[in-house]
Amino acid sequence: SSLTRRDLLAAGSGLAAAAALPALSGCSSLASADSDPDTLVVHTQLGTTAPGSPTYLAAVDRFREENPGVKVKNLVNGDDLAQVYETSRL
Repeated sequence: SSLTRRDLLAAGSGLAAAAALPALSGCSSLASADSDPDTLVVHTQLGTTAPGSPTYLAAVDRFREENPGVKVKNLVNGDDLAQVYETSRL
């Protein structure tokens, strides 16, 4: 039997998906605890020693004081924040 264009596209799509799986294995979704509607998850480059961190952390503290029912979870990321945004579930 001859290979049709549809068969070739289906096979190519399957191979592409299989090849992408190992690359995506590190891009897991957030833990179930992170799905809490009362939790604000913030991706940031501002940890404890980065320039601007004291100002950011003061703003987070003030937010927590003004919004006692809302939790803030800081995800301190590396230097490539754009890459972090592309590979995270927001």
